Amino acid sequence: MRITILLCAAVLAATALVAQGPFSKLADPTVDVRGVVWNPQVGQGSEYDITTHNSSKIHVTLAVVGAALSVAAGAALAGKPSSSLNLVVLSPGGAQTTAAAAQPSYGGQITFDVSTTETDHPYVNVRCYQGSVFVYDGWQGFWSGYYTDPVFTLTSGYWTGGAADCTARLVSLGSTGREKTLNSVTFHVAG
Repeated sequence: MRITILLCAAVLAATALVAQGPFSKLADPTVDVRGVVWNPQVGQGSEYDITTHNSSKIHVTLAVVGAALSVAAGAALAGKPSSSLNLVVLSPGGAQTTAAAAQPSYGGQITFDVSTTETDHPYVNVRCYQGSVFVYDGWQGFWSGYYTDPVFTLTSGYWTGGAADCTARLVSLGSTGREKTLNSVTFHVAG
């Protein structure tokens, strides 16, 4: 989306440049531009020779538009958004261990290492299933000032024991509340 906006802005800027100064004759409806011809002696495929009825010549260099588009595309690609989501299993004493070192278990607590350039207020949603039965749904905000610690306790009224398979999603909420998943991770919870 950002690339499209920047490319459109570059094209509009290039169009404005062409319509100013010596290029203004191109936008003048009284000038006959039917004599637009390709002149291979003018350049290596980068210029057109435009002859008008009053014999004035204007060289329009397409490199101006190409350069503007290159700069806009480079700027758009440089700011590419990124998001990461990593499971952190909390031990009974509250110490953190990575998912590779410990597996979450029923009744245990987990949190996540969250990083994103796409929103200042990221949420994590955890949903768990035992087979096809939905047993857990939790939401936490992962930013400074959120009203509670971002910790999930893996139990619910529907989940009274046993193993489950879970998916955590890193989510941003739009102004209308629409969810956008920025990243996700799946994990198994031991019974």
